[in-house]
Parts: sequence; structure tokens; C-alpha cells
Amino acid sequence: ADGGKVWQLEGGRVAKKETEGTKWFWVAGPAAQEADSSRLLSLEVTFMSGSVVSMSVPAGTSVKQIAAQLKEQESLAWMPQFFVGGQPMDSDASVGSSDSLSWSAVVMEPSGVLSRWRDHKLQWREMTVPVFTPYQGPFAVPVRFSEDRLVLSPPTPGDRLTVVDEFWLVGANEKARDYDPRTAPEPPYAGLRRVPLPVPAGTKLRFHDFDGSVLVAVLDDPEPGDKRVDPQDNQAYTFDELSAYYKGQYSKKQMSDYWQRSCWPIEKVSLLKFRLCDAHMEDMGKVHWKPEGKVQRLSADFSCPGADDNFKQEHNIMDYKAPASGFHARPIPGRCPGKPAMNAGLTIHNDSDPVQEQVDVVVGQLYEGKLGIGFQHQSDTAVVIDIVVDDAHRLWKLGDEVKAINGNAIRKDGDFMRLYGSAKESLPVTFTVMRSKEVGRLLAEWHCNHPELALDSELVLLSGENAGEDAFGDMRLFDWKNGHLVKTIPLEFTQGYIESDWPRGFLSGGSQTFFTAYSSEAGCNSESALIAFCTPV
Repeated sequence: ADGGKVWQLEGGRVAKKETEGTKWFWVAGPAAQEADSSRLLSLEVTFMSGSVVSMSVPAGTSVKQIAAQLKEQESLAWMPQFFVGGQPMDSDASVGSSDSLSWSAVVMEPSGVLSRWRDHKLQWREMTVPVFTPYQGPFAVPVRFSEDRLVLSPPTPGDRLTVVDEFWLVGANEKARDYDPRTAPEPPYAGLRRVPLPVPAGTKLRFHDFDGSVLVAVLDDPEPGDKRVDPQDNQAYTFDELSAYYKGQYSKKQMSDYWQRSCWPIEKVSLLKFRLCDAHMEDMGKVHWKPEGKVQRLSADFSCPGADDNFKQEHNIMDYKAPASGFHARPIPGRCPGKPAMNAGLTIHNDSDPVQEQVDVVVGQLYEGKLGIGFQHQSDTAVVIDIVVDDAHRLWKLGDEVKAINGNAIRKDGDFMRLYGSAKESLPVTFTVMRSKEVGRLLAEWHCNHPELALDSELVLLSGENAGEDAFGDMRLFDWKNGHLVKTIPLEFTQGYIESDWPRGFLSGGSQTFFTAYSSEAGCNSESALIAFCTPV
């Protein structure tokens, strides 16, 4: 209640109005949170055909539920995939968490990822890109809705800063030979074209990431007075302070290089976004970057390990996600003592059938006082994301969603720990679980460092059975419906293997082309990258 200069709180406590926002803050209670998730939002979905569907939905509705509703309502053959600003949406996210209520929808046949790999000959091709490449490989990301193209550049953060003219557009299946760098081009033509960012030449990047449509870049453009950390003593200095400290030891150029390459910014950096335009055009020469939004001055520190991941999470920068195939796989952990890193196979699940089955998991014993599994806690459920103890595989499956404990429903944050904390005192404990139905199961060993390379309605592409911790030397194509090995695919390019750090995947065009990229000098930094394509012909 309003008490003049104070708020009268439940329990007799008071809060001074003058300290609101400094010593205390308002936090929405459960009732407010529940009301927020039920408020209606006006959503507009535009399909590639141009048709627009408008709908009013509760803010707490998941993207997956919207997809299922539109599939039935619009009589779609497959589940639509949603994008906001070219960015794919997380199927488990809520409508209310979206940055925009104007979505784009794409409906693609889920069986098109590997269908031509079964009966067609596979052709390997390799080309050189003149760009600095560290031993762990370049930065290479497919372009969305394009003519089998990708963007390639040095990675950031890396051994040195990336210059804005070090971005290359690489094509695997061009219609014309205009940009094919090979001495004797023949179909299918390749394409290679430098596509610099539209900022002053020579500008360097501290960090960049590309989601297939929009590139986010952090410019290395310190303003006067900005500080950086000197790795010699881990202290922060301005450029003038550092120059004065090292006066007489380094030339001006050496000092500038040391400031840019070795000292890390801790204060303000400039963040810009660029959209890759006309990537769907047949003429590669028309593809260009276009600035999007305003320049942002942000606080950033890239000096510690994992800083780039922290920066992406803090500023909601999304990595590239391959177009949905309509199916997803979950590992069947192995049980061989001599091969602890090898999984025993995969369970296959259909995204177009979001229906789950209810299962009771009865736990009669604990493992050193624990369940032997890892959870990700959400507001009204706890999702199994890891199974630590082998014996726990008898009861639990990855992705299980716990909805109740001993018949008591999980309704809000904290309920799981409270209910389980009291229930475990008297075993057994019954967990009511919602579990995705399996549509298939493949028993084939694969190394946990090399997850499935592609999956569709019939086939799955896995690394070779002799894969090690760091690399694999061949690939295997399975028919997961009958468990048969369709073919083993040798890696017929210079290196003859693919390391776990190297970029790899499928281009988003219709040729079903697989790619990987690596340093031209195996295990070393080099001034050029090699990129290999594998295309069914």
C-alpha cells in the first residue's frame, strides 16, 4: 500500500520510495508472470508465396505450437520454419520472447537433405581461397536461401585481427564460369569473389559472426582515451600511457601493431550489422553487404578464454543454424569400457509430430545421493540434458520433460527442487515425464566429438566408425529406417580427414553439397584456405 514516502509491504516491512532502483527493485510475482504469459499478442506470419496469416495468440505460446497450428490450419504438407530478420527462431521459445511479431515462414520438404546421396555418384572438388587461415580452420558459414554459397573469412577472435576486405563469397555450383578461379573450369562451376564490408579500407575487426543472412561485426576503432589491457602485466592503459611506458623500446609502427594485436579492449567498441543482399541472384557479382541499423558503442572485453561466447550471449548474437530437415536425433550412449567416447547409435524423432507420450519413471535408488542425470530447469518443467550414470539409461531418455513428482505438478520456478527434496527422503520416487516418441532407432557406433552430419526422412550421415577424438577419415551413409549401411564415403581431398574444429555442413541450395574448410598447411597457420565440396552428380 502507498504510505506516502514509503511503500507498506506484506508482513509489516516498508520500502523507501527514494531508494527505489538503487537499493531495491520491483519484481513481478507468480500471478503477474502468469498473467503476462496469457496476454494476447497479434502475430503476423508471411509465407514465401506472399500470403499473410494474422493470428492472436497468448504470449506464452511456443514457436513449436504456432508451427503445428499453422500446419493444420493452412493444410501445409510440412511444419513451417520461422525467421525474424533472417534469423531462425528457436522452436522452444515463446512468442512473447520474440523481438518482433512479424515473422517470415518457410515450408520445405524435409526429405531433401540427403535424398540424392543414396544412388548418385559423389564428386569431390577442392579450391583455394587466398585468406589467412589458422591451423583450426577458417570461418565458413553457408548463406541462407542462396545458390549453394558460403561466406569465408579468418575467424575472430583469432591469432590476428581480420581486415574488412578479407571476406569472400564462395560458390559451389554456379551457373556461369565468370568467377571460377580454376585454370580449366568445367561444370559444375565454382565461384570466388571478394566481398569487403562497406566501411573504410583497412578497418580491422575484433570480432564477427554470421547467421547466414546478417553479419555482426565489432570494429577495432578505439576512441581517444579508451583503454586496453597490456598482457605483460594485465593492467589497463590508454594508447598514450602505453606509448610513454614503452618509449625508446618500440617504433611508432611497432607500438601501433602491439596495441592492435596484443592488447585487448576493455571499454567501448563499435558494433555494426550488415545484411548480405542479393545472395539468391544467379550473378555472383551482384551480391553485396548493406549496413543495417545504427552503430552501437558497447562495453566489451575479449581478453579471456570464451569471451566471444559471453559477448554473443550478452548481446543476443545467434550462430548459423542449418535449415530444419523435419527430423532430429538423440544419442544412444555407448557402454563399452574401452571406448567411453563412442555412442552406440541414435534415436530418430519427427519434428512434424510434436505429440509426446506420458511416461512414469519410477526411481528406486540414487547414485551417491543423486539421480545420475543433468537437468535444465524451466518455469513448469525440468528437461533431461545429460545422463551421467550409465545405469540411469534404463529409466531416462535425453529430452525427457518432468511435469510432476509423486503426483504433485511442477507449476513454477523452484517447484522441482522443493518437491524432489522432500520426495527423495522416501524412495521410490515417481516422476511423471513427457517423452518424444521415437520414429526410428539406428545402432551404429560414432564418436561423441563428431555428431551426425545430416539427417532426413530416410537417411543419416555419420562420421566413420574409426573416428578419433580429433578427426575422422571417412563418412557413412545409413538408412535409419532399416538400419542398413548404404555406403562408406572416403574423403577424397588433400587432407583426407576432417578435424573436429573445422567448419563443415551442407550448403542451403538444392544440390545437396557438403563442404569443409581448412588451412592449406596441415596443422599450421597459412596465408590461404582450402575448401572441399562433395556433390552428388
